[in-house]
Amino acid sequence: MRKITNGTYKEIEELYEELSENLTHFEGLSNQIQEQLPEWLASFETDCGKNIFDVLESVKNAKEQLTEQTNDLVDSMEGYQEGRSERWHSSDAGCNYNDWCEQWKDLNSTFNNPVYWFTLGGDLDDEAVVDAGVEEIASMPSQQPDYE
Repeated sequence: MRKITNGTYKEIEELYEELSENLTHFEGLSNQIQEQLPEWLASFETDCGKNIFDVLESVKNAKEQLTEQTNDLVDSMEGYQEGRSERWHSSDAGCNYNDWCEQWKDLNSTFNNPVYWFTLGGDLDDEAVVDAGVEEIASMPSQQPDYE
């Protein structure tokens, strides 16, 4: 083919212009959504009167405090382990202590990751979707190693 026929080219050009115009409309709507979304989100409240921004701020603060405290705990646990003999490390007590320390490390590592997600999306083939949820965090370890 050396040339696209005038009729085919005109049809493609019209469809392209229609798509471009609709994408411009979509961009305008997206900008409106971005402007109005914070106010809309703030209008939803929990039973105790907190909106999503209050809750997310509380989540952030709790994660920061938990990270700091569990970092300190893990550092202390590792310091304790370093001061123990090789015999202790290979004993049941040492292995149990190590397992316990690893549980605390696992819990600590979950605070370095997002614990929730909230997305508004879709594509040209689908309807717009809102997806939100909470990630599973590691279980709360026991207060002391299991020496049984």
